[in-house]
Amino acid sequence: MVALVAWQRRHIVRAATGLALGMTGLASWTVSGAPLRAMLDALRPDQNHLGAVVAILPGISVAVAGFTLMFLWVADPALEPSRRTYVLLSIHPVLVTLAALSDPWLHGLVVGLRPADSPQGPWIFGPLFWLHSAYCYVILAWSGMRMKSRTRHATQTQRHTALIITLSGLVPVTWCVFVTLVPGGQQYASWAGLSVLFMGVVCMFALFRRSMLQIVPVARGLVIQRLSDAVIVIGRRQEIVDINPAGGRLLRALDPDLPAYLSGLPAHRLFGSATTAQLLASRELHAVIEDVPVVFDVLVDVVRDSAGRRVAQVIVVRDITELHRQRLALAEANEQLQRQLATIDRLRADLSEQVTRDDLTGSYNRRYLMAELQHCLDQARDGAEDLSVLMVDLDHFKMINDSYGHGVGDQVLIQIAAQLGAGAPGHATVARYGGEEFTVLLPRTDGASATAVAENLRQLCGTVAVQTEQGVVSATVSIGLATLADVSEPGTETLMRAADEALYDAKSLGRNRVCVHGRSPIASHGEVHRGRGTGWWLAGPRRPM
Repeated sequence: MVALVAWQRRHIVRAATGLALGMTGLASWTVSGAPLRAMLDALRPDQNHLGAVVAILPGISVAVAGFTLMFLWVADPALEPSRRTYVLLSIHPVLVTLAALSDPWLHGLVVGLRPADSPQGPWIFGPLFWLHSAYCYVILAWSGMRMKSRTRHATQTQRHTALIITLSGLVPVTWCVFVTLVPGGQQYASWAGLSVLFMGVVCMFALFRRSMLQIVPVARGLVIQRLSDAVIVIGRRQEIVDINPAGGRLLRALDPDLPAYLSGLPAHRLFGSATTAQLLASRELHAVIEDVPVVFDVLVDVVRDSAGRRVAQVIVVRDITELHRQRLALAEANEQLQRQLATIDRLRADLSEQVTRDDLTGSYNRRYLMAELQHCLDQARDGAEDLSVLMVDLDHFKMINDSYGHGVGDQVLIQIAAQLGAGAPGHATVARYGGEEFTVLLPRTDGASATAVAENLRQLCGTVAVQTEQGVVSATVSIGLATLADVSEPGTETLMRAADEALYDAKSLGRNRVCVHGRSPIASHGEVHRGRGTGWWLAGPRRPM
């Protein structure tokens, strides 16, 4: 009964197959026990012992094979025993049966029978019987220890299940040892059936009630068949070994002319040579199905044997078209955001530039000039460097505005600013100080070099000419120069005041010339005019035009 119930539930728990086989073998042993005892009582000791041996020992060997499989499946519910395993387990029952059949001549299992009233029992065992017994105990001990070892780190329910099965198996094993080895134990052999029945009931409880679904192996084949992902197995010779329904639908969508059965066909018949290489080497597959572009994620895993040789490739293909579309949309949005950030940075830079620039001439304004002057002054102090400042003023600018209008005056200012920007060194800063005045900062420039720069700028500005209806309007500039080394108290105010005093000297001496603070002015026609040794601050527009 236990064997029948276990066999009916073998699809629920894999270990039930081993339990059914083991209980079948033990049932054969138990059922043959009562007739055996009756025959031994009725017949003479030297007759008819062969039938009893044939009935008992092959059943025991089958039971050992069945319980070994049960232990292995409890240890690993997903185990798929190889054909070799089944063959090795079947060798023992076959050899025991052959030994029993040949026992009347070889007497390897049972040498003879003792008198019925012998305290040692009726059987006299031969060497093959002891070899058979040793094999049974060894194989059961090995599979039992393997079950305990594999379930040591499993769930608590699986550990309890393995423990219950182990303890229940000890009952018939202990009884058999007692019957076989203890003098007089053979007279209690008929009780072995109860111990076997006890073990079968306990194992069935452990497998079907105690463990419930926790040691039930996952039906992997069914899961793979129902997967929405395409699963394709390519063998060593690049042929299709297996494919699930989703894989068949995918391949037929890519190529409607494929045959009905895909397994066994060469891989290039399914994908085409180029696509096969892409599947095996790439993470993505791009295709067109019914005029709709689709994208698949491809995962390739290599299956190797125990020697490390590649035997197959498992390809899992998943449709990620929507994910790919979202990824592209995200990349496009990110790119657009980067463009917007670049535009914002450019606008911010333009705004910062506009804040620091003069609207009319495009030169830096006075606010930027003073900040830059302080920065250059700090650098000059820290590095003991020279710093020169040029104050440039347009000569007779009021007369130009009054005679030709402010529009012409604006054009003159624009051209003067352009000439100053073109003639100033690259490290210089040109700014509109206010009205018709400009300032040129010359960092790391001593007085002699600054004087040369000032004279060059004066000559360039002298080339300015603006066409008007009344004729050509030309302009000249006067320049005052001050160097950090020539001022008594270095600072932005004192440096600008010194350059302004030098400019006043240039204006007083006839304009269109360069004057250096504390030095002789340079005349426009090459003559040297002696200026004031020390300037004084002019607060207000009393400077000559």
